[in-house]
Amino acid sequence: MIRIVVGGQLAKDEIVAAVQKCGGDQVQVTKKGDMQAAMDIKSGAADFYLGSCQTGGGGSLAMAIALCGYNDCLTVASSGHVMSDAEIADAVRSGKRCFGFVVESVDSVVPVLVRAMLEKKNGTEG
Repeated sequence: MIRIVVGGQLAKDEIVAAVQKCGGDQVQVTKKGDMQAAMDIKSGAADFYLGSCQTGGGGSLAMAIALCGYNDCLTVASSGHVMSDAEIADAVRSGKRCFGFVVESVDSVVPVLVRAMLEKKNGTEG
């Protein structure tokens, strides 16, 4: 079971639904405020953090960066740029735990992130 917290400023319910759709019973997803979500990552109460905002890096990741450190965080989709599926999967494999993205990219990046998280957990990384 992978524990995912959803923070950020926008579309939390949409992100939760996308995680549940992709991960099914292999994920536990919880919507929280930014501070509590980031604290859950820092304390080990959650495995991954997802958040969205207008830029993909500001309101989506500010608390995660402050509490967990910049090296644990990555903007996977900003206005005008979305990382490739391979780049996103590589980021998960390399140990990134907090991911931010623009709200318009929820449907494209959340499934990629969740699949990569499950592959990492199950030891089936491509």
